[in-house]
Amino acid sequence: MFEKSLTDLIQGLRANKRNEADYIQKSLEEIQSEIQQSDMHCKSTAIDKLSYLHMLGYDTNWANFNAVEVMASSRFGEKRKGYLAAAQSFHQETDVLMLATNLIRKDLASSNAMEVSVALDGLAQVATPELATDLFDDVAAVLGHSRPFIRKKALVCLYRLVLKHPEGLHALAPQLRERLDDPDSSVVSSAVSVICELARTNPRNYLPLAPRLYQLMNSSTNNWMLIKIVKLFASLTPIEPRLAKKLHGPLSQLICSTSAMSLLYECIHTAVVGDIIGVPLPVTDSVGREIDFAELCARKLVLFYESTDHNLRYVGLVTLAQLQARRPELVVNQYETVVKCLDDADLSIRMRALSVISGMATRRTLDRTVKRLMSQLILSNTIRLQPASSLPSIGSVEYSGKYGGEAADSDL
Repeated sequence: MFEKSLTDLIQGLRANKRNEADYIQKSLEEIQSEIQQSDMHCKSTAIDKLSYLHMLGYDTNWANFNAVEVMASSRFGEKRKGYLAAAQSFHQETDVLMLATNLIRKDLASSNAMEVSVALDGLAQVATPELATDLFDDVAAVLGHSRPFIRKKALVCLYRLVLKHPEGLHALAPQLRERLDDPDSSVVSSAVSVICELARTNPRNYLPLAPRLYQLMNSSTNNWMLIKIVKLFASLTPIEPRLAKKLHGPLSQLICSTSAMSLLYECIHTAVVGDIIGVPLPVTDSVGREIDFAELCARKLVLFYESTDHNLRYVGLVTLAQLQARRPELVVNQYETVVKCLDDADLSIRMRALSVISGMATRRTLDRTVKRLMSQLILSNTIRLQPASSLPSIGSVEYSGKYGGEAADSDL
């Protein structure tokens, strides 16, 4: 029987745009016939086409058992198609998942690294509480694999299993500590990423890892891993205040030396929310002068809200507001720059600027601030002020003045 490949199916869909539904119905009938064949190549091709149709929104759950059959193929190309179909269409209530436990265990123990890899990928996507409980130890054993990319995938897979099987966290913690000393930097980076995600729930559990993370922060040149480590310290510092003094030097060095805006932001954010700026130790700026750490952070924040990138301007204003709550005298010096953000086309940036401006008013700037905010109100295209003649008097005070009545109306 002539067998259509996935390429033939896609070309046929493009050629039958006017009667696409009929063409797909006919194709599904052909696939149902192909998937019953004993030839594994024919069966895997049918599963491959079903994976494509699933992406188009068609129900393929009726072929779940056949997908497990293809997962058991001895040929890697066919096995990969089966795992892909499972990752796409299987869910927590898929009844055939119980049949895949021994199959996945066998692939995890395979001497072929590619089979181990595809099993880890598939398990991470389809894991249920039962699968996570049964296969946790098998995945943990893969952490000792000789290939770094397998160890990386095993770490990520264990993270997904822990979400389904929280009791496994106690067994995972020592493994994570060991992987922080892995000879391959990419595996270390994966371990840091997993720890960072797990610490969102309870950072106190990972406080014992602080010494090793501190060493990595001082020795690593991987910006993405440094970002994760710095974010992790942001959640650990409130729990262990003594970390603030320890992190003061490394963070100030990173802030002065890095050219990566993402890393710079995380360093400043951690210094502010972790109250590291409160450590009474000076830092040396780029020109060799000793200044307060909080002042250094305030200066570097200017790079964000003066940027043309809206995302950088937004996060810069968010962090400036956090700095304002701790050191308001430093934020007052940024008055002119923040006022310019009130003219930004992005509403979210204007709102953030307003929240900062409201806390910057002093006796010296109060009059100018009120006038600037009134001007912003009048020029807003979201409201329309009524003329003074239509507004009621409140006691002896009437709606009038420079920004009221006809003057305001003419400015609209």
